[in-house]
Amino acid sequence: MKIGETIASRRRVGPLQAVDSSGDAVTGATFAGAGELELMPAGEAFGAAAGTIGEIGSSWYYYEAALEDAVGPWFAVKLAGVCEEFAYQEDVAEIQEGIVAGETDVEALTIGPIPIVDEDGEPLASIVGIDVDLSLTGSPWDAPGGTLQLGDDGFAYYVAAPSEAVQPGWIALRLTGACEEVVFVQEVVVPVVVVSPGPELPDPPTAISVVHSSPTYHLVVAAALDRLPQQYRGDDDVPTELLP
Repeated sequence: MKIGETIASRRRVGPLQAVDSSGDAVTGATFAGAGELELMPAGEAFGAAAGTIGEIGSSWYYYEAALEDAVGPWFAVKLAGVCEEFAYQEDVAEIQEGIVAGETDVEALTIGPIPIVDEDGEPLASIVGIDVDLSLTGSPWDAPGGTLQLGDDGFAYYVAAPSEAVQPGWIALRLTGACEEVVFVQEVVVPVVVVSPGPELPDPPTAISVVHSSPTYHLVVAAALDRLPQQYRGDDDVPTELLP
């Protein structure tokens, strides 16, 4: 998150998972009661959170931070009470890294590597049977517009569609089916405006002191000054002691 972010949707962090003690999904929770939603500013204790919770679906939520949370260098948000305790830390900085909003280059839109393993924790060598859901900055899980590709054994990559990286925020991917559920998040950041410096100015000329000790030179200069009209010289312009 960017320090001082004023656009509320860009202050959303997550996804945050809520499951009960049996590991079952907790859905429809509001996390409004005491001890259900807490926030820890960097280095402080957990306390009441000023932001709000929104639901993405299938036990996943997001926290929309209050403006007062966006002060850096980080904060942590905790879900508890109606679910097993779950904490999530969000860095808050002036400069962010990620896909630049408006990006169209395929390589720059590639997200990953995303670990893919079976129920025994063994790396998968295929993406066949893996289902992909996508959330854009907290929107409900939906079908993706990009494509999932196999990397090395146990890893996959997702090539996002340009339409998924239009607005700053984040892209969350949820992989299920043939693999153990995994959620992977990629930041989409505001383009950095680089101000080009102006043309380089040449170095100023070096002043050279010229010292003449010849009496003849001083007489010539004094005579030349003496011939100037009075309005172009002051009373002290002509060293009278050098005049003949």
